[in-house]
Amino acid sequence: MSVFFYGTLRSAYIRDRVFGLRASQLVIRPAIVVGFDLLNVVGKQYPQLCRSENAEARVEGILIQNTCCCDL
Repeated sequence: MSVFFYGTLRSAYIRDRVFGLRASQLVIRPAIVVGFDLLNVVGKQYPQLCRSENAEARVEGILIQNTCCCDL
């Protein structure tokens, strides 16, 4: 399974803490989603990925491959 991350899981330190020993087995690539924006969530410490009115909007992140349901 592949999963796109655009926030704190872009940090190798955070990934190591979340995925533990599995972190070294993950395939990680730079990635971009097109047609989306990051919006601040009122009262929260993290952004939300939302479809943009601008079809050329871009959000940079990473694509983590070789994950499974147990990782999430």
